[in-house]
Amino acid sequence: MSESQAYYNWNHRNPTEDSNEDNEYFSSYARVSIHEEMLRDTRRTMAYKDAIERNADLFRDKVVMDVGAGTGVLSCFAARAGARRVYAVEASEMAHNTELIVARNKLDDVITVVHGKLEDLAYQEAIPEMVDIIISEWMGCFLIFENMIESVLFARDTYLKPGGMMWPSSANIYLCPVSAEDLFAERIHFWKDVYGLDMTPLVPFAQEELVSKPIRTQDVKASHLLADHMQIRHLDMYTLTTDELAKSLRSFEFRCHTSKMLHGFVSWFDVLFEPTPTPLPPPPIDVGLSESDPITQTDDEANIRSHPDVSPTPQPEDRTVVLSTSPYEAVPTHWKQDMYLIETPIHVAEGDMITGTIRVVRHTQYKRHFWVELSYT
Repeated sequence: MSESQAYYNWNHRNPTEDSNEDNEYFSSYARVSIHEEMLRDTRRTMAYKDAIERNADLFRDKVVMDVGAGTGVLSCFAARAGARRVYAVEASEMAHNTELIVARNKLDDVITVVHGKLEDLAYQEAIPEMVDIIISEWMGCFLIFENMIESVLFARDTYLKPGGMMWPSSANIYLCPVSAEDLFAERIHFWKDVYGLDMTPLVPFAQEELVSKPIRTQDVKASHLLADHMQIRHLDMYTLTTDELAKSLRSFEFRCHTSKMLHGFVSWFDVLFEPTPTPLPPPPIDVGLSESDPITQTDDEANIRSHPDVSPTPQPEDRTVVLSTSPYEAVPTHWKQDMYLIETPIHVAEGDMITGTIRVVRHTQYKRHFWVELSYT
């Protein structure tokens, strides 16, 4: 066991047996405050509302599943768009309040709130039919943190009709080198003069703490970016598998367009609501491979692009909606961006190249967490 993994296990509140950390995870979503934060994020919530309203004809008379329904806001949007039946699946205790919200808005004739973890409900036959559309707000920090996406993939493989629709339909993760002078001034340079006292002996310890783990939900400005950003991951929600989700390795190359201090890298994501359903692929043909046989996966390295102003997916119609957490956006979402700081900041000049790799691996024991490893020159 590595030192970092031993530290994580020692300091974690849940026993190793709860590999999905369900007790802690679902308890957090039983609190009203976390739903208030998400609902107050107007860019997040209005993206779903706009996508559903622009494509109301796709919802009319359809059966919809809302995975991780929370307060039921997406279920209500779908019902008002004309869905025939909506299954609002919620594992936390918030489900009881969701029923009250649905009834208060007179949508209980369309929306059925199903309380429980989807993977368990499937075996209880709590949802009696296949669905035409799956909607979910599953995104976490670095897009995949919390790993709620795995439940959405389970819903797709278990309940979605052939040719059914997944929303979001695809997602992308981006990476860019970043200068964090303001953050260092706030957290490191602070110790140089504290009420007239020189506390610089604490600087090495403060810096070690600052760079020891990713800084989540950091509000990064476009002016802090040192180069054009690069797409490092594309997720097709119709074809993505849990094995593909569990690990990825991508190379990157950035040409600096300014001279500043390089403090690390920043990531963000976007998700797309595309109105054209993509049929699920046919089931694989059994050729007699055992579980120990190697499986070759297609490398989508060629899909990586590095233009900051081009959407990762063409938008031929106004009916496609994109929800982006980019620092180029004037108003941040509640996700903001995630920052990965290097131990020793270095100065880069305009035209300098930064090359390296980013490796993402799901934690071997705690399935809702991922290791992110960056190496660069």
